[in-house]
Amino acid sequence: IWIKWPNDLVADGPDGRLLKLAGVLGESRSEGYRVSSAVVGIGVNVDWPAAAFPPDMAPFMTSLREVSAGRPVDRDALLDGWLARLEPRLEALASGAFDAGGWSGRQRTTGRRVEVDLGGRMVSGLAVGVDPESGALLIESSDGSAGSLAVESGEVVRCRIVEPLRRASPAKTD
Repeated sequence: IWIKWPNDLVADGPDGRLLKLAGVLGESRSEGYRVSSAVVGIGVNVDWPAAAFPPDMAPFMTSLREVSAGRPVDRDALLDGWLARLEPRLEALASGAFDAGGWSGRQRTTGRRVEVDLGGRMVSGLAVGVDPESGALLIESSDGSAGSLAVESGEVVRCRIVEPLRRASPAKTD
């Protein structure tokens, strides 16, 4: 399971496409550089068989049941495991620690062509990384402008991957 910047959890599809598994939405209030409150909503496709996916969404989604080879998923165990991992991460964030390397290693937007809707302005190009300090997506614009554009998640209406990651073909042997 991977991160699709800025707020989706995805799994690899058989054709290299990323299939959405979960989404996260949040809103926070800050006082200076300190977050004073936050509300986070998480939706996870848990125990949903592929045969029951809505036909118009089926090509773009998956569920924990499907990535677990069809085994049913225990929602209570999933929630218990998630909460056990959440608390130490929240404490780390509150103390100013963020595992940027671990986060970057799990995200799958880098290396793909993207279109980002900034609410009236479209940016397209190659996602080249994520800034470890701010979490901004770094995009090399396809319009030929020099340098990378740093896109903050709060500016984004939608980030769409327009091209699957290209995998190297195995070398042919004679």
